[in-house]
Amino acid sequence: MRTLGAILLPLFFFFTTLAQVGDNPTALLKKGIALHDKGDYAGAIKIYDEILKQEPDNTEVLYEKTFSLMQQGSYQECADLCKDILKRFPDNEFNKGTYINYGTALDHLKKPEEAIKVYSEGINKYPNHYLLYFNRAVTENIYKQTDNAIADLKKAVSLNPSHTTSHLYLGLLMSSSNKIAAMMSLSAFLMIEPEGQRAARALPQLLNLAGSNVEKKDEKNITISLPSKLVDSTVKMEDDFRSTEVAMSMLAALDFDKKNSKKNVAEKLSEKLSMIIGIISERKDSNQTGFYTSFYIPFFKSLKDNGYLETACYIMCTSADEKDVKKWISKNKGKIDELYSYMRDYKWTVPTN
Repeated sequence: MRTLGAILLPLFFFFTTLAQVGDNPTALLKKGIALHDKGDYAGAIKIYDEILKQEPDNTEVLYEKTFSLMQQGSYQECADLCKDILKRFPDNEFNKGTYINYGTALDHLKKPEEAIKVYSEGINKYPNHYLLYFNRAVTENIYKQTDNAIADLKKAVSLNPSHTTSHLYLGLLMSSSNKIAAMMSLSAFLMIEPEGQRAARALPQLLNLAGSNVEKKDEKNITISLPSKLVDSTVKMEDDFRSTEVAMSMLAALDFDKKNSKKNVAEKLSEKLSMIIGIISERKDSNQTGFYTSFYIPFFKSLKDNGYLETACYIMCTSADEKDVKKWISKNKGKIDELYSYMRDYKWTVPTN
């Protein structure tokens, strides 16, 4: 018996040690995050609660729990926990995400004013965190605060020019007030995210803007209808691209000419963007100001000046159902890789206003 006991006792401590190592907070946290990523939010929350029994002040675990609660649809519980975290641990490193989860939960609870207040508090504390501006913009747009939403989306893309959704939403919101500006945002989105359902919806919107104000009545008649605001010189505005829009409409009318019938969608888009960039960047008017003038125009001008604009337009048109476009993309992988390398190194001009 003593011999057996001597064998069993070390084995007991061996397996106990293994269990302790396997169930340490770090290992459990990884397990909880893995369950969350698989969509098992309840399972993840259960593990987070196990950790919090041992370490009730573990702010990383508390943050992950708010994320799982939100994804699970437990919005009130998520909001309550976020509020408690921000009160007890006002300076912890995960609070950027906590503010976002808190505001999102309040959005789902139909409390937009409270959500905007939370995002604003987060922005005051973390003024360079683009997702706080983006999330506030989403709430503002839903509740018809369009100007505020546009301002926040501009801030979001200036802080993170790679954030595709900010470019997309900004383009959509600008489409009714400034078509040239909207085209720039949608073009930037499609360059970064040229495939998928969102791209398939964004490309027709971009092409419609590029061909707007022009209608083919029949085989012999093409009508260009310019909104009154395009020719009203008394109206002052930033990013005043009205004369450029008029020129674009004239060029769009030529799309119906037989000489242009063989051009594919990317070629036509490239012509229009090249003209837009040329007119705006060469304008001598020193009073021309605005976010698009200082942020987007230098980027697209750099593409044109460095010979990348055509490649960019083919990338934008990836989701177009045209054989010529697909063929070009298939044969020019090198040009596409070169453009993306250029984009990674490009230093965006961040507006100061």
